[in-house]
Amino acid sequence: MKRIFAIIAAIFLTNCAFADLKYIEIESKQNLPMIRIKTIEDFEAIINAYDISLVFLQYDSDLRPSFNSVSKNSEAFIIAGNTYFVFSMEGYKTLSDYKSGKTANFKTSSDYEQAKSLGIGNAEFFYYYDRNSFQNINDANNAYKNGFVFYTAFRTQSASEQVFSSSNKLVFNENNPRNNESEAYYEAKKLGYVNYTDYKEYKDYTAKGFITKEEYLSAKAKGFYNADEVKTAEEAGFINKEEFTNAQKLGLKTKSDFTDYTEITVSIDKISKDAKIEKKNAIVVYFMNKLPKGEMSLSVLSNTLKDDFSKNSMELRKALNFYANDVKNQGEYDKKQRDRYSRNQTIDIANLFYTENLKKFFKEVNISQIGSYNENTEIFRRK
Repeated sequence: MKRIFAIIAAIFLTNCAFADLKYIEIESKQNLPMIRIKTIEDFEAIINAYDISLVFLQYDSDLRPSFNSVSKNSEAFIIAGNTYFVFSMEGYKTLSDYKSGKTANFKTSSDYEQAKSLGIGNAEFFYYYDRNSFQNINDANNAYKNGFVFYTAFRTQSASEQVFSSSNKLVFNENNPRNNESEAYYEAKKLGYVNYTDYKEYKDYTAKGFITKEEYLSAKAKGFYNADEVKTAEEAGFINKEEFTNAQKLGLKTKSDFTDYTEITVSIDKISKDAKIEKKNAIVVYFMNKLPKGEMSLSVLSNTLKDDFSKNSMELRKALNFYANDVKNQGEYDKKQRDRYSRNQTIDIANLFYTENLKKFFKEVNISQIGSYNENTEIFRRK
């Protein structure tokens, strides 16, 4: 590759160590001893030790290098004690630029030069700007400071990586998606949102079907996080998520059924505890307590109890049968579980009201508090 060279004007740098250096591009060098220096700090130390003010540069480029272009490679030479000390600047044009670019974690000298031309000194922000399609730097600045940053240009070295490296610098992340942040910024701007937090909240609640923030906050206060679920619950008469969830676990579709289920089961539990009787017998007592005063035959009693129970919805009857069989409705109440217990349940409440089962009930339970039963005449009298 052809090497083309020209004299570069003196540059006054912000870095104190290199402030008075003059850079001269060279075409060739004599066959003097050469020592290649590994770090910029060591090269800087030699410059200071020998009070050097002149640095020779050799560029490897297809085009004439200038401060508006970036060469493929560059090397800095200083002469001290008839020896060349060489330092590779990896395409940077001055030692000060090399030091600044490396310290700021720019990936390449080309990235550093591009950032300088844009007035950007922060590498993280440069790569943020570069991976997006902002209309101007001002928009990128506004997006960056208001939280529209979804990815990082760098990642911290892992412990294992640090074992094999003396450097604790950040490692470049190659795979950040393009334009996601700028697209979000401009969409938010159209919607009137300045910061990402508010915009994200809007995206979250609209994705869940809510139209306004007020609707979302109202539903959230009741435990709901999905608009469809709120609609289903409200149509069924529920006003909070806990009751709605509990009803769903029981297979109940309406608030009225859930209220009835709660009232019935609490009453049966109390009867069973107070009278010290089995749950199946407490169920019969509960429904007998609802009967009007008066006498009726065993067959009429049986039909009346069956009719009273059948007036409940199919879902409520099924839930009460699960309850009668001590089915635990904890966790996810799935259809397979309901079907399994439907096939294998030992108690069907409707069967408790058949005449033969009522006869067994009267032999097992003292009903003096609610009425009396004559085994000979098969007449039940409700007090």
